[in-house]
Amino acid sequence: MSRLAEALGVPEEFLLRPPIIEASSAAISYRKRNDARRAICDRASFAVEFADADLVPMMRQILQVLPENVLPDLTGVNPALAAKEVRAMWGLHLAPILNVVSLLEAKGVRVFSLDDSSPSLGAFACWCDGEPYMFLNSSIQDGCQQRFNAAHELGHLVLHREVNFERSDYRTIEREADTFASHFLLSDAFLREAPPTFQPKEMFALKPRWKSTVSCMVRRLYDASRFTDWQFESANIWLAKQGYRSNPEPLAGEVDESILHARWVAALAESDTSPLRLINDLGLPRDTVCAMMPAVGRSLAALALPYDYSQPGPGMAVRESIDGI
Repeated sequence: MSRLAEALGVPEEFLLRPPIIEASSAAISYRKRNDARRAICDRASFAVEFADADLVPMMRQILQVLPENVLPDLTGVNPALAAKEVRAMWGLHLAPILNVVSLLEAKGVRVFSLDDSSPSLGAFACWCDGEPYMFLNSSIQDGCQQRFNAAHELGHLVLHREVNFERSDYRTIEREADTFASHFLLSDAFLREAPPTFQPKEMFALKPRWKSTVSCMVRRLYDASRFTDWQFESANIWLAKQGYRSNPEPLAGEVDESILHARWVAALAESDTSPLRLINDLGLPRDTVCAMMPAVGRSLAALALPYDYSQPGPGMAVRESIDGI
C-alpha cells in the first residue's frame, strides 16, 4: 500500500477511506464524447466523486452552510427561452454578468477546477446526489472563453438533467447548450448595443462590458436574425483567418475566480488553522486539492514564501514607535 500511495502521489490514509458513490460517465457532460478515451472518462468521474465525497464536506465542515441549489429543471424548454427564464428567476434583468463563477456558486452550483490538457475536459458538469457540479479547466486562461464554458455547462445542468449523454445525440445537445450560453451571457440589451453588420473593431469594443467572445456575439446576433446566413458565415471565416478558433481573442479578460473557495481559506485563517494541516488530517492528496481549489494552492504558496527579516515590517515599525515614546 505504501508503494501504491507513493506511485499515485496520495497519502496512505487516502487509500483507507470508505467507498464512495461512483459517478456515472453517462451523467457527465464532457465535450467530444466520441473522441474520449477510457482514461479521460475515468478522470472526469474521479473529479466528480472526489468533489462530492471529500471537497464539499470539507468546505461544509468549516463554512457550516453552503448556498442552496436553486437551479430550475427546464427539460424540454427551448434553450433561448430557458436562458431568459433563468436570468429572470435570478434577478439579472438585462445587465452584463460581472462574475459567472461566483453567480453559479451563489445559486448552489459546486464549482471546481481541473488542470487537464484533454479537449474533452475543457469543462464539464453533472448532477450528483441531487447537487449540481461544474468543473472548469484551469489551463484555459481566456476569461471570456471560460465564462462561455461555464454558461454552456449551466445549460446542460438546467436543460439536460436526466439525459444519458452516452446514448443521446451529443451534437444536438451541444448546440442546445451553446444557444443557452449565448443568450444567458448576452441579453437583449446587447442586441441594442451591437453594430448592425459585422464590424470587428466595434464588436471587440463591446468585450470589456459584456465579457464575451466575439464568436459568441456573432452567434447571438445570428440567432436573433440580425445576421443573415452569409454574414454569419463571413464573420466566422474572418475569425478563423485571424486564428481565433484555436487561440484566445484579444481582450480575453481575467478568468472568473471562485469566491466560495477564497471564503473557505479566509475562514480557516480566522480560526488559526492551516489549510495544509486540515488536508493532512483528513488524509487527502494535497496536490489534487490545490488543483481543484486554486485558492488553496495560492494560500499554501503564500505561506511558503521566504520572508526577509532584515527589512522592517509592520511589527518592527510598531516597536520603534513604542520605543520613541
